[in-house]
Amino acid sequence: MVRILIASSIILALSGYFAVSSAESVWMDDGSLVIIDAEESIVYIDEDNKINYDVEISNDEPTFIYSDKLTVCQPTNSGTICY
Repeated sequence: MVRILIASSIILALSGYFAVSSAESVWMDDGSLVIIDAEESIVYIDEDNKINYDVEISNDEPTFIYSDKLTVCQPTNSGTICY
């Protein structure tokens, strides 16, 4: 019960933080949370019943993917870089 309350509090805090953006929360098969802050993203279940996501990297806006690590894709004059 305590874990559920803590997880709910964290989710509410994060959802308030990202409410202005296009962020999407995805619960993966292993129970981990992935937050995608991108203009275009697709979450789907594949033929093996696994949850997957695809993210369209924007040429105009930064793209952020928060999972077990943070991935940032930033448009530049020379193209988009991700780190």
